[in-house]
Amino acid sequence: MRVVTRTEGEEVTDSAMTRGFFGAVKYAAVASFAGVVANATWPYFNRLPTVQKSWLLIAISLAGFANGSEAALTGFERKNRAQQVQEANRKRYEVLYGNGGATEQTKVEAAPEAEQKQ
Repeated sequence: MRVVTRTEGEEVTDSAMTRGFFGAVKYAAVASFAGVVANATWPYFNRLPTVQKSWLLIAISLAGFANGSEAALTGFERKNRAQQVQEANRKRYEVLYGNGGATEQTKVEAAPEAEQKQ
């Protein structure tokens, strides 16, 4: 498990809050549209008090916030996991084949056949 720095944690928190807010707005917009349609076409929904309709809208908005925040956190975890896998593969490669990042200096000498022809 990789240790998350303070700045990374703040970035993730900001991203989660932002995406959660937009998720809540999207869900609230859809719920408002559905509420207007249900209010116009469904007599039972029309008889519900406004307070209960508001609570439905708030509950759906909270679900949208949770969904948006979770999507942001899942994206961070996926990125974090990809970095861990890449680092593990690099270390494994170095153990098996040596330092892959360092360029080896090899001197190419003339082939023996080329010297014989001269």
